[in-house]
Amino acid sequence: MRKRVAQLFEEVDVVLTPTVAAVPWPAEESYPREIAGQPAGPRDHAIFFIGWANIAGVPAINLPAALSRSGLPIGVQIAAGFGVDAALLEFASELETDHPPPSLLPEM
Repeated sequence: MRKRVAQLFEEVDVVLTPTVAAVPWPAEESYPREIAGQPAGPRDHAIFFIGWANIAGVPAINLPAALSRSGLPIGVQIAAGFGVDAALLEFASELETDHPPPSLLPEM
């Protein structure tokens, strides 16, 4: 896995994926009951979007990207190659500066 991921990052600088396969669900539920109109089980939301970065040992960061129709945050993961943690953090910072995440705080 590490070898294949290293090969991937010879071709691209970063990989952007959804954080999870489902939009946010109620906090009192341990997992979403439905994803894209289909019944979902306890692990269906954990599709392999973020686990590969942990398994491969590459740096990754999750950022809020947008709000769902119900007003809850949707996140994205950005992963980069081995040893480029600082460049990944700089990229993420620039992305947040250029495209600020939506605020969930009430206006005062």
